[in-house]
Amino acid sequence: MPDYSNYEKEVMRTASGDEPAIIKRFSGNVNLTHAAIGMSTEANEFLDTIKKYLMYGKDIDHVNLIEEMGDIMWYMALASNILGVSFDEIQHRNITKLKERYKGKWIKEEALNRDTKKELSSFYQPDWYDKHY
Repeated sequence: MPDYSNYEKEVMRTASGDEPAIIKRFSGNVNLTHAAIGMSTEANEFLDTIKKYLMYGKDIDHVNLIEEMGDIMWYMALASNILGVSFDEIQHRNITKLKERYKGKWIKEEALNRDTKKELSSFYQPDWYDKHY
């Protein structure tokens, strides 16, 4: 059996030691960090409901799924406000990207062999990007 007695020591040796810089970056983006953590948390709560359906045979709790989607949207609205982009713009860019990827409909081969550089070039809009960056 392997010896893991030094595992914690090795973890700490390879962990970031730049706490002051991380805290400084965090303090400037508290709401963006809040949005990121919140979206992840709510998405996992949504997924937990699906897990209970798939693995334990429970009925799908539609009310809970809808409630979690509302929570995800709240965090998305917080992030979109901070990033200066509307839901309409996000949706438009997403559909543009997907049209580039699938040429009109989902194709398994296209999903597995994506040209992300080409997709993102359709997503990138210089006027918007230059205004925000």
